[in-house]
Amino acid sequence: MKEKKIISHKFFDKHTIPGVIFLMLWGMILPEFIIAIPVTIMTQTLGLDQAIISLASAAGAFLVLAIHKRWFYPEFEGCLKSSVGFLHSWKVAAAILFFWFINFIIDFASGGQITKPTLNMIALSLMAGCVEEAAFRGLGISYLMRQWRDKNKITSALVITSAAFGLIHATNIFSGAGIVITILQTVSAFFFGLFLGGVFLRCGNLWPLMIIHFVEDILAGITTPEGYILTHTVGWGDWADTMLCIGLGLIGLYLIREERCPQIIALWDEKWKRQ
Repeated sequence: MKEKKIISHKFFDKHTIPGVIFLMLWGMILPEFIIAIPVTIMTQTLGLDQAIISLASAAGAFLVLAIHKRWFYPEFEGCLKSSVGFLHSWKVAAAILFFWFINFIIDFASGGQITKPTLNMIALSLMAGCVEEAAFRGLGISYLMRQWRDKNKITSALVITSAAFGLIHATNIFSGAGIVITILQTVSAFFFGLFLGGVFLRCGNLWPLMIIHFVEDILAGITTPEGYILTHTVGWGDWADTMLCIGLGLIGLYLIREERCPQIIALWDEKWKRQ
């Protein structure tokens, strides 16, 4: 059997910050443009359901991860498996259940109502869960853990990728969203990213994160009207939701506290086949 060619990493070895920016952008661009645009044209031509575009983009996220694993062959184990068990990953991420419970209470108290999820909503949530987790955690954090073997830089890897995750949500302002709701969503996304990234650093497995992200978007979709970002008037519920996300982000930072750093380094040395 022919051996796989080892790809040179001269740029990524020398330029860590430009490298992580490139990888995160690549993780967003391939599913949402390179794949979504031709699928959009095909969908409109054949009169197919718009949900197909989102599903194609979600599939593109796994293509991104496959390319990333091949790009760093043979050193990288990949983002979809880990020596840490799947159930243990959910124990680490258990705080999300309390977050969802409190969020539901806030939504109802602030006048929200549950609506039936549409196929479009489910497909969009799946796309966001797969694409954004692949780009910011799967590519961003995993690459920084390759470059930075210092336990003192674990927090930096988490903050950098979470900041990029937050800034992506800030682009809603260019779609017509109000300044205040955009700022709140950007801040919420940053702290939510801290939690998701903390779980990923501790577990090295993207599956729980993709599921959490998908469920979070579904829950947001069924308790808020479609297009609310563009038409929504900011109320106390939005501020409360942001405070909840800040609390979740602090839990993410706690997950990577100093006493856990040796365990995190050992896990990622194993994933990158380093001794």
